[in-house]
Amino acid sequence: LTVVGGRLHQALLQFLHETADRSMGSPGHSLHILQPLRHLDHPELRASASVPEAVGNQAHVGNGALLDGIVPVGQQIFRQHLGVRPHMGTVKVHQHLRTVNSFPVKRIIREDIGVIPCHFGGEEIFHPAALHDLGQIITVGFGGSAGGEGPCAFSGAAIGERTARVFNLDHAAALILFGCGAAAGIAGIFKSPLGGVFFAVEVLRIELSLIGIVSVTCASLSAFAIAYVLGGYTWNVMILTDMQFIPEHFGWIALLGLACGVYSIYYSYTYELASKFFKGLKNVWIRALVCGLGLGVVIFLFPAMFGEGYDVVSNIVNGIYYKLVEYGPFFSDLPKLPVLLAIVVGMLLLKGAVVGAVNNGGGVAGEFVPAIFAGCLLGFFFASVGNICGLNLPIENFALIGTAAVMAGTIKAPLMSIFIAAEVSDCYGFLLGFMLAAGIAYAVVEFNGLFKKTEPHI
Repeated sequence: LTVVGGRLHQALLQFLHETADRSMGSPGHSLHILQPLRHLDHPELRASASVPEAVGNQAHVGNGALLDGIVPVGQQIFRQHLGVRPHMGTVKVHQHLRTVNSFPVKRIIREDIGVIPCHFGGEEIFHPAALHDLGQIITVGFGGSAGGEGPCAFSGAAIGERTARVFNLDHAAALILFGCGAAAGIAGIFKSPLGGVFFAVEVLRIELSLIGIVSVTCASLSAFAIAYVLGGYTWNVMILTDMQFIPEHFGWIALLGLACGVYSIYYSYTYELASKFFKGLKNVWIRALVCGLGLGVVIFLFPAMFGEGYDVVSNIVNGIYYKLVEYGPFFSDLPKLPVLLAIVVGMLLLKGAVVGAVNNGGGVAGEFVPAIFAGCLLGFFFASVGNICGLNLPIENFALIGTAAVMAGTIKAPLMSIFIAAEVSDCYGFLLGFMLAAGIAYAVVEFNGLFKKTEPHI
């Protein structure tokens, strides 16, 4: 299955890149051949922990590569037809959601993360996994302003559960493999092994013994290695400048963490409002139509919100700010700072609602990458306003630190957020800044949570 899947991915990638080349008139990205992986024939737990991450990463790397081919095509079509494709994507995916929602598990990894162990087991969990991956490719590839980690974690957990049944493991061992698969999915999609481990602990809330921790760690490390090699030895956020952490800015980093905590509360509030609105639309065709048209208008005004947003984050941390308005109605060769700040404020105000609309209006995606995107924008805004006031803050540093802070506040997983932010950009030198900002943002959200009980979602 792995060999055949790899060859099919290779053929489809070639077709997508050729299509993108014809549409955009630019050289295609280099293709990375998915090499066949050999499964271990040993039924012991730590050996079998390699199976979900190996098969799962083949799927996760394939999903990332498919998005590499689909996104340029979707962007070109969007620029030519002013937002028709986001509408098309949600209409296509809504039928998939009807199929997924017919199973008892539904989207438990995103909507009801606290009860995953209760839903564990049964034939149903494996089947929606492939549908989630397909829905993610269509959603994000055609402009859905969300992330792809949710379906990857779901499919990884499903592969782990099926592997446990193949080896006839008991429930405790099967639950460990369930966590191994989910953690491997996160580690592979973010290229963050420690982020995958803390995802299993903080978000899935799986109680792990020593052998469970070792198994999850091995699966996450293997997932990272496979994704890193097949991904061309690159990171999700490419930093081309020599960024240095400046300890003298600890006070301003703490204030940024406070701002990110307050914004995280607003982000979650607008997400829930949009979710309730679209869940209230019982007709799936109307839901998809409203979501698609609304998303088309938002991306027409703010093209930077097209897709996951890793390119926007990379541009900001490398000092290429004009990309925030490129292809939009406010674009100019040298946009003025007040215009950039106004656009950033608009995107920050809409981001939570847009992600809620995508996830509940017909799309299949996750929330981790949108939190990274929003945190980067908030850090950019914070440092830019500070510089207007004469503080001379490094904008790129604060934009990078903001990714961990907003993620910790919205997902309520500070340790996972710290290490994902450090590993997704290969910037361990900023670990102290990540810790301070993420810790303060998380504390602010938890203080607010004393008055209103909420659950993390992915």
